[in-house]
Amino acid sequence: MQDIIKDENTTAVQSPIETIEELLIRKIGAQKFRIWFKDSVQLSLNNGYLNIGTPNTFTAQWIERHFLADLQSVAKTVLGQCPKTAFSVIEHPAAGKHLLASQVLLHDGRQ
Repeated sequence: MQDIIKDENTTAVQSPIETIEELLIRKIGAQKFRIWFKDSVQLSLNNGYLNIGTPNTFTAQWIERHFLADLQSVAKTVLGQCPKTAFSVIEHPAAGKHLLASQVLLHDGRQ
């Protein structure tokens, strides 16, 4: 069996989205994250917006009602300000393939 050599001076740099997801897991719990976000939602940052891609309108509305404040809070922690948010319905959120990219809900980032 081969030994794995790890350079302790090397640190992996996370993207802002990875950091937002990590903080969201801590805030809402791993189980809720796995159910509502892991394989069904795609988060991205574009033009000052936190884009939340969901597989359908129901999921978008559920996340808005139950997790929007948490998303905005962790995004503010990571980005230094609360971004505007946009929900869109996409075909395969985890793959990032847009079906119609229909905007469902927009939020200006104010809490």
